[in-house]
Amino acid sequence: MPYRRRQHGQTILLVAASTFALIAMMALAVDVAMLYVRRTEAQEAVDAAALAGAKAFVTSGYTTNNNAVPPSTAQTLATNQAIAAGQQNRVAGAPVQASELTVTFPQMAPQGNPVISVVFARTGSPTFFARIFGVQSAGVKAT
Repeated sequence: MPYRRRQHGQTILLVAASTFALIAMMALAVDVAMLYVRRTEAQEAVDAAALAGAKAFVTSGYTTNNNAVPPSTAQTLATNQAIAAGQQNRVAGAPVQASELTVTFPQMAPQGNPVISVVFARTGSPTFFARIFGVQSAGVKAT
């Protein structure tokens, strides 16, 4: 009987430790899933922006009319169209801001097809359960 008395109360310690571990795993699962959804929403916004910018190159005549339109004009039109299309999307329930989108043109050769690149970056997306462990927010980025 003395052996059993020494083990009395160990179950509560094991349950407490297991509960803490389960809450930590739940926090990780929920917050990672929400960040993944936000990343997917950001990717959709970036894709829409890039497609709108590429369409602007075509409609401007830069790619089809022997470059009759100056590259700077085509870039300005493509940038404006890309940002306008990107702003029609929402990430984590908040509209995409123009300041969160970066539009660049890595390749603008006179004799080649133009390339448009759109990057979305937002800092401070709030977490849910991870706040218990001190993680208040996380960033979202898509290219």
